[in-house]
Amino acid sequence: MARRKMQHGTCRLCGNVGDLTFEHIPPQKAFNNLRTISLSWDQAMRLGPDEPVKGKVDQGGVGMYTLCPSCNNNTGGWYARALVTWCYRGMDILERSKGSAPLFHMRGCYPLRVLKEIMVMFCSVNPEMTDKQPWLRRLLLDTHGREWDVGWRLFLYFNVEGKLRYSGTSGSFDFETGDTTVMSEINYPPFGYVLVMDGAPPDDRLTEITHFIRYGFDEMAELAMPMSVLSTHSKYAGDYRTRDQILRDREAGLAAQAEMRAGATR
Repeated sequence: MARRKMQHGTCRLCGNVGDLTFEHIPPQKAFNNLRTISLSWDQAMRLGPDEPVKGKVDQGGVGMYTLCPSCNNNTGGWYARALVTWCYRGMDILERSKGSAPLFHMRGCYPLRVLKEIMVMFCSVNPEMTDKQPWLRRLLLDTHGREWDVGWRLFLYFNVEGKLRYSGTSGSFDFETGDTTVMSEINYPPFGYVLVMDGAPPDDRLTEITHFIRYGFDEMAELAMPMSVLSTHSKYAGDYRTRDQILRDREAGLAAQAEMRAGATR
């Protein structure tokens, strides 16, 4: 793979203006080294769950020019290795369980480092996140920092089926419960990550890991958590309907529209 050149801009972590390096999201060693196809928002909105993806081909994994060399090197050294190990463990569990709803069990995990690398990823996906939330900058640039906004919650799920989703800050409304959610989502197998900044989580099947903030930087833990396997055929953050569910809902919507039109002509 050809070496990527730097770009000029504002680092989404420290806020300094200068050269930016290419940040793999997730880290390249966490299976993020494959050929992918990038879509614009408009292209993604027009793409159905059963349509082939056509677009710009990117070699060597998914990422963006978001971090200065210092922040890229520092966070990579501090946190990325813990997340890579985490992802390898997750993939191993998924393969052994053959896609069922397994228990995530891991010895020798560094929970705080995993949480911080995930938050570095969300800062890369959301351009002004650290400007609007200065505590995030302090959290991620201090290895031992554990400052956290009590209104923010971090969730995850297993993912092996669907399309990649890199969703910046977005909102959703549940017409049945009246719940509103402000969130951001990143999914790249074997995991999907959901950062809820306000409101309720978009799905009760998500597993919360906000409590990882309670661990120390050098504190190792043994984890055992139930975790759901969710699909991402939908283009919308927080929507985990299967391909068949999406197609059934689409057919039901078209039938309802046809009935309304028929009623209007009587």
